[in-house]
Amino acid sequence: MFFSLPPSLFSSLLPSLSIRALVGCGSLRAKNPMAPPKQPRKKKTGLTLKDEGADADDDGTQVDTSAKRKKKSNPGGKTKKRQNTTLNENAYKTAFKEFVANSCKIGVQGLLAEFDDIKKQTQAIGATPKIAFDTNPDKNRYKDVFCVDGSRVVLNGGPHDYIHANWVDVSPEKRQYICTQGPITVTIDDFWRMIWQEKCKSIVMLCNIVECGKKKCEQYWPEGAGQEIKYGELTVKATTKGDFEKLMTVTNLTITDGAETHELEHIIWNNWPDRGVPADTLTCFKLLERLKKLSPTVIHCSAGIGRTGTIVGLDLILSKLKAGEVKTAKEIVIDLRSKRHGSVQMDIQYLYIHRVIISLGVQRKVVKESEASSMHTKLYASNADSSEDINQLTLLALLACAFAAYSLTPCEDFCQGTILGLTPYCWCNENFLKFNRTCFRKCIANCKAKPSYVGCIPSDGIPNYTLWICCIKKVDWQKNLKCDSECWSTALPV
Repeated sequence: MFFSLPPSLFSSLLPSLSIRALVGCGSLRAKNPMAPPKQPRKKKTGLTLKDEGADADDDGTQVDTSAKRKKKSNPGGKTKKRQNTTLNENAYKTAFKEFVANSCKIGVQGLLAEFDDIKKQTQAIGATPKIAFDTNPDKNRYKDVFCVDGSRVVLNGGPHDYIHANWVDVSPEKRQYICTQGPITVTIDDFWRMIWQEKCKSIVMLCNIVECGKKKCEQYWPEGAGQEIKYGELTVKATTKGDFEKLMTVTNLTITDGAETHELEHIIWNNWPDRGVPADTLTCFKLLERLKKLSPTVIHCSAGIGRTGTIVGLDLILSKLKAGEVKTAKEIVIDLRSKRHGSVQMDIQYLYIHRVIISLGVQRKVVKESEASSMHTKLYASNADSSEDINQLTLLALLACAFAAYSLTPCEDFCQGTILGLTPYCWCNENFLKFNRTCFRKCIANCKAKPSYVGCIPSDGIPNYTLWICCIKKVDWQKNLKCDSECWSTALPV
């Protein structure tokens, strides 16, 4: 099957990130300025056997050079470091290639089928103990978002030990996340007890206080620089406030308990849509790089499973790939859900994880970016595993396009004006217009059972095989928001 796109739309599909490779070369060993000067070689008066390490000097005297030879044969840690770096880098690239190749091979429909299977395997909670969750209903934001006993954070030294929060370890890097719900009124003090007890170095907030007119989280921290609030026995003060990557607000906090203090960062990702995904992949990766130095990290959205699970799941996969371990996203998400039940809540979030990793693969030259110049409008979508001349970037573009065109959630969740977190303007800068929420909702045909269509309904009546991309050229605001548009049909693998 073939996939046809106009050049302007196609060019917008290619990532434009600039990311430095994670694995570098070993550093050169510096000379020691305090080292004693080299001593001249001493000549031996007696003869020694060459097979015992002796060489003949110019005057015929035998000189013992065994020590010198020994030094040459063992150049030290520099070579080993370089060898280890090369081995690690090769293993990393191999694992990354396999992950990207597998994602391209199974395609969007295969990834969606994987997510359905994940839900089936992890949905049943009956066999998983959740006694603490059941006995503390007033401390749970949602009745159907469970906190399993096996990985829950246990509070010490208070009237109770329960908080809706679970540990997730990132191995082999030995970093830790605490995935939790957005604090509710009766759990704010418990939240800060947990931060203090575990000496967390960062809090990542992936939701707004109010979204689509609904309360998603309480204001649990001092927002303005210099503001100080007491939570139970702890005093929390905001010291400085700034921005990170434009989308995020960072507040430095100091917690005080008597004479003891603890400092941490509070990072808010502004306007990540509920049950959706962000517009780009680079910001997500930069956040993960920042968090590597700020473990343990408390991370939450509203329920602490959708947006939270997306970030943590992505970090888990990237960590495995960096270590050269070949794991599928399905395996890792299933394991994540055993610790934080329901993590990676929506299928579009599962697709987003793949989109981030595939984009990084292009930037790290796992898939050669230079191949993009020879790419044409015809894309091969079948038998990718058996055709040597199939361009991986071709399949990457197919995935990216389908990610943009697939929508699942009801219209009320489109209040951010995005499909998979991507505004129409992002997908075709020449033709698309950014238009308001009302117009956007009216231009979307949603369907939970099959792929949705952007802007128009397919004429061939085969929704499982065809996606239609609609570039809005002009919006008539006076005549019932009518849109002048161009459409291209695209064939996808089953």
